[in-house]
Amino acid sequence: MITKERYHSVDAFSNFTETQILNDTAQTNTSILKKKTSTNSGRKQQEVSFALPDATSTETEDDQSDSNTSRDTSKELSFSQSNAALVSAITESYPVENWDTTEHLDIHGKRLEVLRGLYKFTPNVWVLDASDNEITHVAGIPRTVQMLNLENNRIDNMSSFNSLKNIQLLSLDNNRLENLNSLSALKNLTRLTVSSNNLTSLEGLENFRMLRYLNVCNNKLRGTLDFSNYDLWLLEDLLLNGNKLTSVSGLELLPDLIYFSADQNNLSSLNCGTVNNSIKKLSLVMNNFKTLDLSNYPKLKELRADKNHLESITGLTDEIEKVSLKYQSNPSAANSIISHSSKASRMRKLALTGGVFDLSTIKAKSSFSSVSQLVLCAMNLESLPSNFSKLFPMLLDLNLNFNKLTTLDGLEGLTYLRQLKVLSNNLKTIESIVMHTQSFRNSLKLIDLRVNPLTKSIYPYVFYDTREKEENETDATDDTNEFDEGTTLNLKDYDDIEAFSIEYTKLYTEEGLQSWKDKNGMLLEANSGSEGFIKLREKYEMSMIVWFSNIAYLDGLKIDSARRTAEKKQWRKLKRTLN
Repeated sequence: MITKERYHSVDAFSNFTETQILNDTAQTNTSILKKKTSTNSGRKQQEVSFALPDATSTETEDDQSDSNTSRDTSKELSFSQSNAALVSAITESYPVENWDTTEHLDIHGKRLEVLRGLYKFTPNVWVLDASDNEITHVAGIPRTVQMLNLENNRIDNMSSFNSLKNIQLLSLDNNRLENLNSLSALKNLTRLTVSSNNLTSLEGLENFRMLRYLNVCNNKLRGTLDFSNYDLWLLEDLLLNGNKLTSVSGLELLPDLIYFSADQNNLSSLNCGTVNNSIKKLSLVMNNFKTLDLSNYPKLKELRADKNHLESITGLTDEIEKVSLKYQSNPSAANSIISHSSKASRMRKLALTGGVFDLSTIKAKSSFSSVSQLVLCAMNLESLPSNFSKLFPMLLDLNLNFNKLTTLDGLEGLTYLRQLKVLSNNLKTIESIVMHTQSFRNSLKLIDLRVNPLTKSIYPYVFYDTREKEENETDATDDTNEFDEGTTLNLKDYDDIEAFSIEYTKLYTEEGLQSWKDKNGMLLEANSGSEGFIKLREKYEMSMIVWFSNIAYLDGLKIDSARRTAEKKQWRKLKRTLN
């Protein structure tokens, strides 16, 4: 059994550190290859011999008896071709003298087809990564293994895991499993990932009472998935994304379930016979819901229901903290949230990107007094309601990218705003910015005005070089200039909006910030002789930096205190000259 010390000392594997990690798994910087040492290229290659299993053996559970758990290094034996490949894979990273004591073994990507005899070579391994090979059977894996990564192999239902009853964490993503009956003996499993197989049911998992995390995304599950016959008492995270389910029932029988995700299915109903007080996160993106009754999930804190056909949402409580209703074709869903706003005293984040909702219809009495992050991208907004700051008085982060705003009218009164993103709108003058931002000019840390008429002539391309595109264009169409960064980006559908939203997020990664800095440097160098360009850019940057006195990021460029001080000094000097 994995001790507490061992369990918390391992990075596990790349796939054992996905978004949803078991609550009792703490990641550290300890390498999975605790015993791994680099091969010294200057050391003479050693010829060694090993104790090997009989080539004709089927290596059943009984093959790994106590008498076989250690090698007799005094004996000199030959080995088969398959064993030679395995021996070579281990030898590449692990000195032979350490094999008996090696606990963490990484033999991924070695083109191995079998692991026969591995339990004799490394009898004390408890963490094994054999991913990205061509393995079809698990015979030979030491019984001591408790964390096993076999993703990207050729494991099918002919493989028996009966001898590996100590396994607690198992990854079988991207294999050839059609059902899970071959895993039925693994009652100690706490984490199982079997995404991208050919599963048509969860048969075999009925009595996995220790299981806490289950990922069966991108399989062939269809119709109704009913958990009535499953004793998954400790299951906390359930991921069913990318299947063809039409309904899920029996969630009330999963008493510890915290996170449920069924994105990209055909769901139109989610049945919970009685109240489930454990579910806190619900993700139902890209399904066929028209109505969503959440009354049986009173502790729900996060809801993602993007790209459905929602007409109503009921049952939300004051526990809700984050709501994402992006790409809704019907404004009724947003209306449901707004009607609930007076009760949503804990809601911190609201995302309505790509929807058709008209903000001007929000009644004055509605107020999202606790919302600190609001995302209203690509909603064809030409203006904001005059009472906007009263509707969202506590905003810290406002994203208005990819709209058609000509003014920031409506933002007056926001006093806590720290981030304002209005990339790709129709803002034309510095005055249109300054006029409506007085109330948060000292609190704002980030503003992004790229791809607006105001900035189009002073910055390089943001997402891609439109000039290069035109030069390489071979199939001109009527919408050739659809994504011309010289104008507002015209994002027409879900794929466009999502793609550009993801790319925008990347702009503020370390790599994205450096890339933008480099592109700006090249543009400034190329225009160093253009007095008009230099003056225009200097005027814009000075105006923004002086006005927003504590700005740290202006259009993706970092502004430090020295730069702010210098610009203010220059501004005062210029002001004295003009007077």
